[in-house]
Formats: sequence, structure tokens, C-alpha cells
Amino acid sequence: MPTAETVHPMNHASYESFEAACIEAAKKEVRRLWDHYAPQRRLAGLHAELGYDSPDALITALENLEKTGKPKRKKRVSVTPELASRAAEMKSAGKPPKEVAATLGVSYATAIRLLNRPL
Repeated sequence: MPTAETVHPMNHASYESFEAACIEAAKKEVRRLWDHYAPQRRLAGLHAELGYDSPDALITALENLEKTGKPKRKKRVSVTPELASRAAEMKSAGKPPKEVAATLGVSYATAIRLLNRPL
């Protein structure tokens, strides 16, 4: 609301000037309140904007979404003798490390370690 110093009858020479100052102060307050509640007005109609019947339907749909974001890290690969022998076979066949990694389902670094092992 306007402060007493800005809209006070003693600060104005005429009634019209006081009335104009009161109207201007009221308009500013209405604009401030309108802007303040803009996010709430937007959220109030968001469910209809997105095609849902009610806010509860939108909330239910959001809760049922699968979590997205950073994928979970794969577990470490255990280098078994079978895995090492398959890598050795691929090495003797002349396969590149990238292909070995893709075929065995291991990282490129693990494939390099497997390929550099002594036979």
C-alpha cells in the first residue's frame, strides 16, 4: 500500500491532485499484486494447458513417470579366465581392442588390459 508520506492530503494543493495521487498509488499496488501472483495463476491452469482434467491427474501422471537423469553405473566386470581366453582368441584373430570391448561387453580400458596380458 502507499505510504502516508506519498499520499497525504497535506502534500497536495488541491483535491484533484490528491485524488490523482491516490488513484496512481492504487494502480501501482494492483499491478504489484497482479505481478506477485502471476506464477500461481500460471500453475492454476497448467493442468488444462497440458491436457489433463484436474491438477490431481497431472500430479498422478508426473508421479508415474520413470525417473530420468544420470544413468546408474554398471557393476564392475569380473575378469574371469573364460573372458581372458576369449580375449586371447580375438587377439590372435587380429581383432582391434574396440571390437573386443564391444563383443565381450567390457570397457575399452578393460579390453586393452585383457589384450596386453601374457598368453
